[in-house]
Amino acid sequence: MHASHFHVYSQLYNLLTDGYIQVLDELLTTGNTPSLKDYQEVSVDLIERAKECIGREEAAEAVDILTNFLELNPNHSEAGALLVTAESMLVKKICQSSIRPEAIPILAVSIDSLTTTELGPKEGFILSRINGTWDVKSILSICPFREAECLLIIQKLHAARLIKLVDSSH
Repeated sequence: MHASHFHVYSQLYNLLTDGYIQVLDELLTTGNTPSLKDYQEVSVDLIERAKECIGREEAAEAVDILTNFLELNPNHSEAGALLVTAESMLVKKICQSSIRPEAIPILAVSIDSLTTTELGPKEGFILSRINGTWDVKSILSICPFREAECLLIIQKLHAARLIKLVDSSH
């Protein structure tokens, strides 16, 4: 996995407590067990990495880091504030480069071909709102998830040539 040890261990813990996995045998402790200090250092490292990404205007990477971090630490105020900054930067970047809020998305493939395409529930939700009359801004206003995430999904659908974006003035 391309994730921090902290994230992996947290996911394993959730799987264990939810009953999806079980421990069959334990290894002898060799003193390499992560401590609270280790987790705090990982947290500081992730926050610093996110700040560096924001400084380099790599908003998508910062959003990714902070979203994963906040899944495990939902009350971390600094990470929450950084996520707002990174998402704002990402939305601005997407809207200036590829996805104009006034553009009207239309399906570029048949409905039948979409049934054979592997899509997640969020992609499906957005595709179900594409009716040829609503612009990106309108679709964003009814999406139950964050604006940056919605724009990234629209960008992904466009890159996969499942949708086209038509200038609303035409």
